[in-house]
Amino acid sequence: MGTASSLPVAVFLEKDQGLYHVFGSRIPRDGGYELDLPAIFPPQVIEQMCFNDANCYNLRSANLEEEALRKAAEYFGISR
Repeated sequence: MGTASSLPVAVFLEKDQGLYHVFGSRIPRDGGYELDLPAIFPPQVIEQMCFNDANCYNLRSANLEEEALRKAAEYFGISR
């Protein structure tokens, strides 16, 4: 343990009969972030990625974790 990685990925979904299916994904090339990110993501999404800003990244991670826990508890009917 003790290693981690963070990588932006665009996941392409399609809705069919009320269900979503993944039909593709795209990640920036190693070393090609400056060129690939604008081709994959809109500017407001790139801004939310918090590159080189640990405080922004940690806050965003905590908010996403809290949202995931809230939605899971709601889905499974668990009070928190």
